[in-house]
Amino acid sequence: TLHRQGDRVWLTTPLIGAAGSPAPSPAIRLVFAGPPGAITLERPCAIAGVSVQISHELPVRFSYRITAHTATGDRPLVEKTMPGGWFVGTNFHAIIPTSAAVTATGITLTPQPGINRVLVWALDPTPTAPARKSPR
Repeated sequence: TLHRQGDRVWLTTPLIGAAGSPAPSPAIRLVFAGPPGAITLERPCAIAGVSVQISHELPVRFSYRITAHTATGDRPLVEKTMPGGWFVGTNFHAIIPTSAAVTATGITLTPQPGINRVLVWALDPTPTAPARKSPR
């Protein structure tokens, strides 16, 4: 909501996750959660980002690559190199908003020690619209 008081203007947004607040835009949904490998999605999706969960002692210059399978061929999405040593956490690789979502039928992330789980996030083609308030 845009607010104005004299020469001051400010914008407020609902808290993310607060009861009754609309989802942030663009709406995304989880389309895959599982082990790395050759991942086939149920249908072509506009991929918005990929999360890679890692918990392992990594070798020096540990790296991985994520490739999307599109109608026009394979397209590199992510190339990540990390320092060696223990790592426990998630690397989230956002595609949007800095680039357009990539429509793909699947992705490949070669399994290797340390990569435990992959989450693929896609644009939701049918987000639920928040209820409109009636004018007062």
